[in-house]
Amino acid sequence: MPAESGPAASTPPVDERQVLVVGGSVEGLAAAAFLRRAGLSPVVVTTGERRQRDGDVVLWSAAASLLAEAGGGDDLIASAVTVHEWHLRLSTGETERLTSPHDGSDRLPFLAADRVALRRVLRRRLPAGDVRLSKTPTRLEPTDSGVLVEFADGVRERFDVVVGGEGAHSWVRRSRFDADGPTPWGTTTWTVRSPGRVGRPGTVSERWTPDETVTCGPRSAPGRIQFVTTEVDASDPDAAARRLSSVADVGPVAEVSPSELTVVDGGPDYRVRSERWAAGRVALLGPAARPLPPTRSLTPSLSVEDAYVLADELASAASSATALARYARRRQERHRVLDELLPHGCPPLHDCTVSDGRGLRHLHRARAAVLRSVFARDGPDDPSDASPSP
Repeated sequence: MPAESGPAASTPPVDERQVLVVGGSVEGLAAAAFLRRAGLSPVVVTTGERRQRDGDVVLWSAAASLLAEAGGGDDLIASAVTVHEWHLRLSTGETERLTSPHDGSDRLPFLAADRVALRRVLRRRLPAGDVRLSKTPTRLEPTDSGVLVEFADGVRERFDVVVGGEGAHSWVRRSRFDADGPTPWGTTTWTVRSPGRVGRPGTVSERWTPDETVTCGPRSAPGRIQFVTTEVDASDPDAAARRLSSVADVGPVAEVSPSELTVVDGGPDYRVRSERWAAGRVALLGPAARPLPPTRSLTPSLSVEDAYVLADELASAASSATALARYARRRQERHRVLDELLPHGCPPLHDCTVSDGRGLRHLHRARAAVLRSVFARDGPDDPSDASPSP
């Protein structure tokens, strides 16, 4: 396990630059933790962003190890379960079993943590004064000496850098990059509970059809299932339960009637329209920056990497604008490397779509290719592999 550096809250900033992180999500809080560990002074606020769905956050080994380096590794492990295997039940009926590559080294294994518990762990890495969740920004104005931000209470503050980490509906992105907002991806994601336990402890199981993805595990209880479908919109949870019951054969789901399935929540999936990372002193990370389709096997780990690389560049460059430009180049290179893992004929991750009549098949192929590489450890799974351009 990585050596503990001690709580980030105990290390006072050594860099006078103040960074505003907009978003109390996992990626926003991770960015603040990495920034403070790097000696900068982060402040976290929210914009009343949409509540993220309940469920597990799955972290690749590299992403889990990075979070542990930010402090609180013991808390992270205590709040999570280890992912030993990932089962992909393909639409052909075949099942592919991927086994965790954890080899007992200092790197953490694959982990799955409850989203709320993980946010709690990350908030403990920050002094109470660094998190101002009741503070809502309403206006952003880049200037020669920083970024002037006006809040709902009329207060105006100047920050050296502003980071948008509040998801596809990012206020920072709309204010600085893309006023049109995100676009629907074409699927609805449902969180469903089944009576009893679903799947095997330590195992993520996915069942694929051309139009659905059913995912359960790795937590042993309660019976929580993620159901992604192109066939049922967010207005009809009863239809979602019926559809899930008809297509799923993961664990006990196939053995229960739709009336026994409890739909917790559901909503359409969105993604941003184009890849945007930084402009001047404003940066984006996570789903606010990249137009990836919804997938819990990719997005959380890539978002943690974003946060790490952002803090790394801001700590190493004298000019914030130069640091953010280098950050953008590193993340673009990261995406290029991931796209090289995809099979022939599969579009890049950001071009996977359900609007071309092929349902989720492109996404399934892309996810499987990336997961195979990460589990086999024959592809880069560490942000340091994507070096900055000169």
